[in-house]
Amino acid sequence: MRRWRAVTAGLTALALGAGLAIGGATSASAEPVGNWGTFTLSGASRAYTGTMTLAGFPETTFTSDSRQSTVVSGASTWQSASTPSGAVYGTSRGTTYMNQRPNVDSPTTGASTTTYTFAEPTPGAQSWSFVLGDVDADRATISATVSGGGAATAEQLGYVSSYNSCSAAVAGGPSCTADPDGTTGQDRPTWDPATRTLTGNTGAVDTAGATAWFTPTVSLTSLTITYQQRSGFPVYQTWFANRTAAITGTATLDGAPIPGAIVRVTAPRGTVSTTTTDPDGTYAFPQLPVIANYRVEITPPDGAEGPDQPTRVSLAQAGSPGGVDQQADFAFTSPEDTVSVIGTVVDEDGRPVSNHEVVITDPASGDVLVETTTT
Repeated sequence: MRRWRAVTAGLTALALGAGLAIGGATSASAEPVGNWGTFTLSGASRAYTGTMTLAGFPETTFTSDSRQSTVVSGASTWQSASTPSGAVYGTSRGTTYMNQRPNVDSPTTGASTTTYTFAEPTPGAQSWSFVLGDVDADRATISATVSGGGAATAEQLGYVSSYNSCSAAVAGGPSCTADPDGTTGQDRPTWDPATRTLTGNTGAVDTAGATAWFTPTVSLTSLTITYQQRSGFPVYQTWFANRTAAITGTATLDGAPIPGAIVRVTAPRGTVSTTTTDPDGTYAFPQLPVIANYRVEITPPDGAEGPDQPTRVSLAQAGSPGGVDQQADFAFTSPEDTVSVIGTVVDEDGRPVSNHEVVITDPASGDVLVETTTT
């Protein structure tokens, strides 16, 4: 027969009246974290598949009929912290990106198509970006599907700016070889919102560092980049990046920590993240997209009185691409003229046990007062 032992952690026996109430969401000290996506690739020429993984971002897969696709390490080419995108997400140095060619090297036919599909709608609220680099002797036409099935407008694709990522143009950038026209670090692509096309320099000269970045303003379910050669043998680069921040807090009953309580965070797009409180009553969602209007709720102790739920939390910072970590505490009280008992049932190795029956009896009469199970 398996032996169990009960350990009472934070046992309270208080005459209640002035119970604690939820303090709402308060800012923590840490700043949001910038993340760059990592890629995997499989398949062969004109029939590639792969994944893009980004913290706090929906599962992302892609297909491509590019003649040649390669996952590059980011050791020799990157977005430095001094680039416009790097100023928001930090440097991408050392993180992978995609290098791709058109299907055929022809200015009129043979464009390649790469489509990224998101397992659930992406965050809106401008919390993530995609970056296209080395667009010079080529052009890239961008389309996307919004949540609900419609086509994204140029405005919703969120073109931010064009810039050059070479060290000749920005501090900390990669060292680029001299461009044929002698303008290393100066070339930038041009965005045409009417056609949703990013086009390289007018002479279709193969240069270095010509980059543009986009920060979608709405939730997307897919993103497609159609890549066309204009001259020579060009390639283009693709990065994904986002910002994440944390929601943390503590759950208490009559001031004592509540272990094992289920906490849910629901994003505006409907994505639900779930965790449980630790033995000290704390919980953490460390990597959530920096957006507003999260709903945070917790499963309350049986019969306890507490705050209205859910509570609203915003990780976004108005008027700024940054954001803040937030804290949402939940404090419950026992009903008047009762006491609260909080404990943890552990096995003989000290591991918490779930779904184990707990019975509280009257020591004088032996009557059963409470029957419950561990969470």
